[in-house]
Amino acid sequence: MNDTITSDAKICYGLILSLANTLGYSYATNDFIAEHLGISIRTVQRYIKELSEAKLIRLEYIANKRRLIYPIIGPSNIEKRAKRSKMANYDR
Repeated sequence: MNDTITSDAKICYGLILSLANTLGYSYATNDFIAEHLGISIRTVQRYIKELSEAKLIRLEYIANKRRLIYPIIGPSNIEKRAKRSKMANYDR
């Protein structure tokens, strides 16, 4: 995962991943995420922006101001993490 992402935004990302597990996207509102994580709506807005700018999620807005959140998980991201993990093990 991107090293510039705050640890709390990563927790938010984990929630989005779990919510998107079945359909490949989440339609969770900022209110829902805030309540689930025990944080403010404004904080959720910052995390969503942070994750979107880091290209870890893609947002799609549909009718009635509904938002879909698509987590970006692809082989390239997984491969990068695996390489970093292997390199970290060699440094020990």
